[in-house]
Amino acid sequence: MNKRFFFNLLLVLSLSSAGVMAQNNNHVGEWKLASQKVTLADGRIFQGDSTNIMQRKILTSQNQVVVIGERMIDGERLASSVHGGYYTLKGKDYTEKLDYAAYKGYEKIKCNFEVTVKGDEMHQVGILEGADGVKTTYDEIYVRVKPPTASK
Repeated sequence: MNKRFFFNLLLVLSLSSAGVMAQNNNHVGEWKLASQKVTLADGRIFQGDSTNIMQRKILTSQNQVVVIGERMIDGERLASSVHGGYYTLKGKDYTEKLDYAAYKGYEKIKCNFEVTVKGDEMHQVGILEGADGVKTTYDEIYVRVKPPTASK
C-alpha cells in the first residue's frame, strides 16, 4: 500500500510540474503584432495593427528582442527600430530590462506589463515609462509566428 501511495504521489507531482513548466514557457517564441492601442500621457490615443506597423517580438526563456519596421524606402519596409535585453515573468507580471537599442536613453526605460497567452495569441497590456519619465500605456495583441515547414 505504501508503494502504491508513493507511486501515485510521484505521478501527480511529476504531472503537475510538467504542466507548470509548459504553462511558464507558452510565451516563448516569435510573435507578430496584430493590434495595438497606445494611450499617451496627454490622453491622445494611437491605434495600430499589422497593416501600418510591422513589429516582431522574439522571446527566449529569458531574453527578448523587438524589431519595428515602418519606414518605407524604395517600396521596401525597413527596420526602423530595435531593442532587446532580458525580462522576468512572474505569473502574469512581465518586466523588461533593455540592454541595447537603436535609440538613446534606452537604459532608463521601464517596461511593466501584464501578459497572458491563450493558444497562439498573446495579450500584453501595461505601462512603458520613457527615459524622460513620461508614462505611456500599451495594449497589444500578438499572434505566434509559425516556423516555416521544410520543403521536400
